[in-house]
Parts: sequence; C-alpha cells; structure tokens
Amino acid sequence: MGVFDAVFASSVRQTVLAELSERPRQRRDLLDDVDASKSAVYNALNELRDRDLLREGRSRRWETTGLGDLVADYVADRERAGEVLSTHAEYWATHDPEALPEPFRASLGALAGAELLESPTSEPFRVVSQVVDVIERADRVALATPIYHDRYAAALERTAADADVRLVLAPSVVEEVDGREDADWDAVDPAVRVADPGVTVLVTDEALLFALPREDGTHDPEEKLLARSDRALDWGHRFFEHHWRTATPVEALEPTAQH
Repeated sequence: MGVFDAVFASSVRQTVLAELSERPRQRRDLLDDVDASKSAVYNALNELRDRDLLREGRSRRWETTGLGDLVADYVADRERAGEVLSTHAEYWATHDPEALPEPFRASLGALAGAELLESPTSEPFRVVSQVVDVIERADRVALATPIYHDRYAAALERTAADADVRLVLAPSVVEEVDGREDADWDAVDPAVRVADPGVTVLVTDEALLFALPREDGTHDPEEKLLARSDRALDWGHRFFEHHWRTATPVEALEPTAQH
C-alpha cells in the first residue's frame, strides 16, 4: 500500500495528519482534539510514523516530517476540490472543463468557497451587473476570455482610464472589437494580447470570476463562479499569466486587423 493509499484508507489518519501539520502537540492533547477513540488515534500515530509522515520530537510532541507536510497539503487540497465540485455539481456537470489547462484542473480546490452567480428569469441581467460592478471597483483588472460582451467591454473601457487593465482576447473577440466604429486599440491602456484561453477568467485585487463553456462549446455570459479568497485570487492570477506570457501583443498583428 502506497503512502497516499495508507492515509486515505482511514479518516482518522487524515485527521491526525491534518491536526499535526497545523501544529505539533503531545499525544494527550491530540486525543482532546480528534473525535475518535483512543485506540484509533494511537493506531493512526503509529501507522503514520511507520510511513515516515510523523515523528515524536522534543518534549514527546508529535510532529509532521517534510513528507508529512507535503501529503497533508495534498489531502487538504483534495478536500477543497471535493467541496468545489460537490457544492456546484450541476454547474460542473453541464459545462466542459476540457479547455482548462491541466495544472489548473488539478488545483480547482483553490476555488473553495466560490459563489455561483446566476440570473433568475425575473432579473435577467443580474450577473452582468455583478460583473460590471467587480470591474468598475477594481484598481487592477486581468481578463482572459474567448467571448465578447458589450457591457463588459464598456466597463473595461471606463475602468482603463484609472486602472491597470490587461486583456488576453481570442482572435474572434479582437475582430468583434475591430468591427466597431469607435475601435481604438491602445497598446498601453488597456494592454491587449491575443490568444484563445478557452475559458473566461477575470481577476482583480479583490475578486475572481470564472466561467467554463457549456458542453456544446457555447459560452454562457450569465453564469459564473465568484471567489474572493487569497487562494482563489492567486489561482486566477497564475491562470492569466499562463496565457499572457505566450499571447501575441495586439500591436504585432497585421495592420489590417487594427485601427
């Protein structure tokens, strides 16, 4: 049995490992903190020690090893991912994560605590208004998206006057904006690069908005996940930078594609 199999085979082992990864403590204190029988906690300590995940250190305090810390982090992230997927199961069941790069699929636990934004029939533009509010409140905006939306575009243009705005847009979005009579690309404000991120990620200093395409490949601008945790913001910034680094600056496109 591998180290992960050994940990996941017992909820008590998972709990003991998580508790000790937060802070070392003596066995008697651990017994007070873990909701399990004395024998179950003792067995978990011995099993985790035999797997080199724990050791009994100074003052008879049990603590995690380096390996134990890494496994505890993995267990915690898997629990967060389970929370994300189960809390909004219908959303994940009706949308396609295929366009999401593997490292970001593997770290969806960062979105734990996210709220699902939806527009009821009685208020069809609720999500649009919420997204516009996030954009207009921001001092910094980073947006990667394969779709165009008039109200979002207008909000980004207004925000760019006072905020740092960077955009990674799909070629079809660039064409859509170029087709407008008032199109006026500015290489600095906002800074625009061209690539197809497949999914929409908008991240500011305070909020992350995330949207997958539907199963049929179409994009629904009315349904998004909103998260505000530091972990989610870091995930969003890393996603944006992942695409920004390899995207083509809009000013480097053929002159016929610019105004």
